[in-house]
Amino acid sequence: LLAAGPLVVIAPHAALLQKVPQPKGLFNSTVRLHAGMTVAIEQLSAWLQEIGFHRETRVEDVGTYAVRGGVVDMYPYNSDYPIRAEFFGDTLESLRCFSVYSQKSVAPCDSADILPMREFALSAAQVAAGTERMLAWGKDTGADLNALHGLEHQWRRAGDLEGIEAVDPIPRIRSCPL
Repeated sequence: LLAAGPLVVIAPHAALLQKVPQPKGLFNSTVRLHAGMTVAIEQLSAWLQEIGFHRETRVEDVGTYAVRGGVVDMYPYNSDYPIRAEFFGDTLESLRCFSVYSQKSVAPCDSADILPMREFALSAAQVAAGTERMLAWGKDTGADLNALHGLEHQWRRAGDLEGIEAVDPIPRIRSCPL
């Protein structure tokens, strides 16, 4: 999706009807890291949470990340190995690929593009705006507000909103057909 130019897709009809993120949204949701950049570990952690990563004490599975002192480990699905980012203060000193099993470095890398773990990664602000619209709709139409409050609670607490594109008008997800 991020490549410029024409694209030929061979897929079943049902797959072509599925919503996919707009290229701009995917581009904006990608976390780009390179040695020497300035970023606070707390900010990197927030970005990873926002694009669908789950914080763990040790990175062993795709879609997880861990923070230990000045080290952030993350395992994006678009990488053969997890990536270890070593910080000195807010400066990213180095990036390395490491083995899940031994937790030892395999190879250094100059940069890494961390893609979102799900197709539609919604920020906390988007979830809040979507729940406000949902509750306003419920009041206007006389819908069961208790059920809508339950859904609101689920959205705010879940953190993982997989399948949210099915209720597209509520969070106003920007999508495009293939």
